[in-house]
Amino acid sequence: MKKTFTLFCISALWGYGSLSAQTQIDNGNLDSWNNMGSYEEPAGTMLKTLNSLTSLGVPVTVTKTSDAKSNLAAELKSNTLVALNIFIPGVLATIQVQTAPPAAFLGVPFTEKPTRFKGWYKYSPVQGDSAEILIALMKRNGAVRDTVGRAAMKIKNSVAAYTPFDMPITYYSTTLVPDSLIILCVSSAGYNFSNLLACAGKNNSTLWVDELELEYSSGLSESYPGLPMRLWPNPTRDVLHIGVEGWQSHGVLVITDATGRQVAQHAVTQWPITLNVQGFPSGPYHLKVIEGQRIISRGSFILQ
Repeated sequence: MKKTFTLFCISALWGYGSLSAQTQIDNGNLDSWNNMGSYEEPAGTMLKTLNSLTSLGVPVTVTKTSDAKSNLAAELKSNTLVALNIFIPGVLATIQVQTAPPAAFLGVPFTEKPTRFKGWYKYSPVQGDSAEILIALMKRNGAVRDTVGRAAMKIKNSVAAYTPFDMPITYYSTTLVPDSLIILCVSSAGYNFSNLLACAGKNNSTLWVDELELEYSSGLSESYPGLPMRLWPNPTRDVLHIGVEGWQSHGVLVITDATGRQVAQHAVTQWPITLNVQGFPSGPYHLKVIEGQRIISRGSFILQ
């Protein structure tokens, strides 16, 4: 099955401007989940699932589980929308889903070059099915995206106990800087994200993943779960109040626009803070708080 990658930048920030902190996988330990009513979704702005398709009657294919390497993990189980005979793989990825027509768009803004993608997994395939874990760093080149770096692992056999994976990322250019990141974990490898009606695989093939992280050439691994950012009023027309729950230390606040361009940077010594954003053009903006080599919190707001 051909795998089609359509990149889409969701409202999150993984760029740094002039700062040098190395970006972690937001909620990469998969310990935080949000209750969405009929399903649960990993917390944070990075890793998402196809569970929102439940609004179309599609079965839930990703759940949190205590069957984990540490605390909680994600369980990805392939299933079928029986009424329409549409196969849906279990997917955990940097993904955004649309419902009409059903499609999924991969990618989040990202400008770093990690050297390895690491985590833990186990797998229970059905009738020769296979799973895949993949990372790709991409760069826009006109109307297309070039692959700057990539690593992938196809899982064809049953893996009964949690097993570590450690994939070195192969870079195809020493000069290109990526502008987006794909992370993909899928329980059936016959996926097609440009047309979800064309996915193929076997019901009940199940992939468990946990403790996902990136490693950089410095040897620094980051999987800090991130603290909730409070933004009010949001949307706003002029003034924005910003707080980070559980954080009172110093930090650097970075604001970028929808293109990833840094528009402001502030050293913060006391929280919460109030910013006048009236001079910015209307649109979505993204924020992150950095302390030392860690990203402490992320958030987004809309300026009307």
